[in-house]
Amino acid sequence: MNDIVQYFDVPEAFDAKLSAIAGVLVTPSSVEDLEGLKVVMFRVNDQRWSGKENTDESSMFFQKLSELHLSAELTSGAAILGTFKNGATLGDTEAGLTEVFQFCIQKRIIPVVIASSKQILRSVYNAFKAVELIVSLTSIDKEINLGVEEEPALIGEIIKEQPNYLFNYSNLGFQTYYAPAQEVELSEALYFDAHRLGSIRGNVSSSEPLIRSSELIHLSLEAIKSSDFRSVPSEEPNGFYAEEVCQMMRYTGLNEKLRALVISEYQEIGSISDSKLLAQMLWCFLDGYIHRVKELPGQPAENFLRYSVWLKGDQYEVVFYKSLKTDRWWMEVPIPPNYVNRYLKHHLLPCSYEDYVVATTDEIPDRWWRAYQKML
Repeated sequence: MNDIVQYFDVPEAFDAKLSAIAGVLVTPSSVEDLEGLKVVMFRVNDQRWSGKENTDESSMFFQKLSELHLSAELTSGAAILGTFKNGATLGDTEAGLTEVFQFCIQKRIIPVVIASSKQILRSVYNAFKAVELIVSLTSIDKEINLGVEEEPALIGEIIKEQPNYLFNYSNLGFQTYYAPAQEVELSEALYFDAHRLGSIRGNVSSSEPLIRSSELIHLSLEAIKSSDFRSVPSEEPNGFYAEEVCQMMRYTGLNEKLRALVISEYQEIGSISDSKLLAQMLWCFLDGYIHRVKELPGQPAENFLRYSVWLKGDQYEVVFYKSLKTDRWWMEVPIPPNYVNRYLKHHLLPCSYEDYVVATTDEIPDRWWRAYQKML
């Protein structure tokens, strides 16, 4: 077992008398201290992704997190690993991060990382690839990040790799003026889910099924209005409000499939308000994690309502399940026989009540169609 703690500058232990969170925030000194934990948090501050020189920065948000109070007991505890030690080269940093993420994936520990750049997603993806685990990614970002054919962006580069382990990519909150028409068309051609900021604002609950269907969640802090959060490379006049992002972080904590959470584009500028908001985002994630409900549609049957909707003159049957405990919805997507083993986990697709309403109007729900097309 590799001692991944060696990669971090471990913070000082928190005073357990500060709050209910401080009492369970472990500051490990060796890998043995991670046994039994389910969540680890750390900061990555390598500025070379942006072509800048590295500087020493303190991170106030972990201290602010330790001052908050949980709404229920976090029985498994959570560890704050501290700040990742930058490598001699950027490649060394990325290789070390891949090793840390791979360790967490194999040990069923959820890493929650606050990074200076979304380029860290490459290291996370490489960890999934190393263990040959297919992953779906939902990104809350002002940009789609596919790029165009001549100049692919981060996600565009990843989807070109073979073998490929990215099953689905969803974007929440892209702003049209940052998305070339070719990029939007490419997203549609690949049957990815891209949702404009205006379609999510005021309807944050619509993001829940997409978050629930993904093993990897990414939040770019540039997706937040600068009036609510300024510690980012570029200030944005438009974006999500603080409370909307906190709600999506709670959905992330509730997500039973989650294997990693990445929060990127964080720049330490000494803003106490920003540190508090980031701490509250982490609190919302932990609160969601504490209140997780393990449920699988149909097991047991008495906990679910089953709806069968026939479409297009009985050509297609779409089966929906509604949980009587959480009011969450799923729909069945038939799997082509040649891909049953590879895509079995995608047979039940998280959805919303709105998807059921669409089906009752004799229309195939868009997410059902996209998921089916990706498996052909």
